[in-house]
Amino acid sequence: MTPNTVQADGIYSDFGSDPCLQELVELFVDEMPARIQRLTEAHAQLDRDSLRQFAHQLKGSGGSYGFSILTKRAHALELAILEEASEQQVSTMVGMLLDVCRRARAGR
Repeated sequence: MTPNTVQADGIYSDFGSDPCLQELVELFVDEMPARIQRLTEAHAQLDRDSLRQFAHQLKGSGGSYGFSILTKRAHALELAILEEASEQQVSTMVGMLLDVCRRARAGR
């Protein structure tokens, strides 16, 4: 898998220009604001279990939709929680994941 294309502030799916997958990638990106809200709420509530589960889901879906960087950041957050990292470390990982989520774009 090739690394995601980063243009300006956007991170573009590796599959965004694939005619067979383009519509699915667009739907995934269109649903990103709801994912961001869920992640933000779980973090605000210090709900590590929900954060871990959500990170695990994003780890899988990120790769499936051509966002390898999303998979990497979600995996890092999941590991930090499993390893009982400090709140500061978890907050840093959440911030990094949110940054990628906010920058996700479907097409090129």
